[in-house]
Amino acid sequence: MNKLIEFGNNIPFAPSLDIFLNPELLRPEMRKRATIAEGIRLSIPLIKHSPDPNNPLISDHGRWREVHLGAWNASYGRTPYFVHLFPLLEEIYKRESHADLASFNKALLKLACDWIGDDDAFFSLQKLKTEEPERALQIKSELERRVNPEYSIFDTLFHLGHNTIFLF
Repeated sequence: MNKLIEFGNNIPFAPSLDIFLNPELLRPEMRKRATIAEGIRLSIPLIKHSPDPNNPLISDHGRWREVHLGAWNASYGRTPYFVHLFPLLEEIYKRESHADLASFNKALLKLACDWIGDDDAFFSLQKLKTEEPERALQIKSELERRVNPEYSIFDTLFHLGHNTIFLF
């Protein structure tokens, strides 16, 4: 699964499950804003006069990193996969959020893709869909009820972990 290629240079910030499944729905403002939970929308501050307007630099103004990480923690600290996924998310904020928007978004998207599954996992899913289509549909239906597709893919990952693959 290579969502990085599907998004090209317009990699969104923590895209919703809907955008993940339908990249053609991507809008320009999604490169710097994401809804992570009910009433919680995160924005990345950008430097207004970046050398490359198509790939702006991220501003170091304010405490936005701490605010973001606090929002992720407050929203998902009690979900089943938080303890496994949050340290990786936190590391990306520390390591990748001091340069350009595309690099930061790409690192987050790669984390999500890695958690969803590799080619072997998708092959196994396709095999299940072929051999037991009713069971695959039942699993997908049960998991869909536990997430909101309008929220960031990380909402789904914090709740479902590697089972997120069944939504594809």
